[in-house]
Amino acid sequence: ITPAHVRQWQNELLTKYKPTSCRRIHSQLSAIFNFAVKYYGLARNVACIAGGIGARKADSASYWTIEEFDKAIEQVQALQDKAALTVLFYSGLRVGELLALTMADYDGSANTITVTKTLSRTATGYVVAPPKTPKSRRTVTIPCKASAMLNAYIATLYEPQKQDAIFIGLNRNRLAYVMKLAAIGAGIKIIRVHDLRHSHASLLINNGANIKAVSERLGHDDIKTTLNTYGHLYQNQDNALAAMLDKI
Repeated sequence: ITPAHVRQWQNELLTKYKPTSCRRIHSQLSAIFNFAVKYYGLARNVACIAGGIGARKADSASYWTIEEFDKAIEQVQALQDKAALTVLFYSGLRVGELLALTMADYDGSANTITVTKTLSRTATGYVVAPPKTPKSRRTVTIPCKASAMLNAYIATLYEPQKQDAIFIGLNRNRLAYVMKLAAIGAGIKIIRVHDLRHSHASLLINNGANIKAVSERLGHDDIKTTLNTYGHLYQNQDNALAAMLDKI
């Protein structure tokens, strides 16, 4: 394995993963080579020679404000699409977590969604697997307007059983298409489906939620992940903090 091999491998990574993921994966390869240099007589760390890739922090995420979301959701016609997008915006769930939900995971009387699994796409098809991290297993309370939309959609299903998927037949590509048409119709910026998760975090932070509560609601493995992704939103609250200090 030469530095040229590593560079070729890095170029392939950059076409598949985000810059932060590429940096982490490359660091793991470099750690393996360092171990081999230290204990097994490898002459050099070719990953180090090739140089690192990616970024330490993610770019500032795109998101919709609640006003933009309200404009977009008015453009959505199908009740299933409308319910799915509303739950994503008001819960912060990952798309795979939403698509893996079964009737048993939703408590309409308590307005809670319990996340225990995620739907992932593999080379052989879709599989239901454990959530992304241990802390991704969580129970999220959604606001009444989101549960009302979800209840209206569930009422259209024919005798759903506890083990049945709530959003059966729905996928990420469908949601992305619906969001694009909704954004164009509403005259707002086009964002990705995953950006609804960022929209939810932004909504919480801009309304005074503390970082620990946001981290737990999003199912992040640790608070550093939340700070790396949304720390800039807390910086934007500096004027509000100064005003608060004036009142004390």
